[in-house]
Amino acid sequence: LFCRDSGAQGNLLNLLQVELEQLLPEDAAEKINQRAGCVTITACRLLHSTHLLPQGVFISSFESRQALIEAVLVSSCIPFYAASTPCCSLRGWPAVDGTFGVERGLFGCAATGAQRDLA
Repeated sequence: LFCRDSGAQGNLLNLLQVELEQLLPEDAAEKINQRAGCVTITACRLLHSTHLLPQGVFISSFESRQALIEAVLVSSCIPFYAASTPCCSLRGWPAVDGTFGVERGLFGCAATGAQRDLA
């Protein structure tokens, strides 16, 4: 109902964060890290101390539940649409959805080397 009343633009990440905080158990990061199959989230880091160009990164281990939530939010960050800002923060660096960090032929889903990639 919030999106109907206030519109989706700029509000989606806030709503997603509320849902993740409510739904993910306290040990969510531990459970994902211990899975037999690897869970990988892609993001596009916009700036880093070693480079100035956008770079796609894979995140497959999570230090905490908050780190997992941060990674999910960044992987959902479409600049100026999902949030009211141009980017989100990933481990202290500005970042957006991983779609923006891959070559055009892969646009929509970065190849992780897994048997199956889900966009």
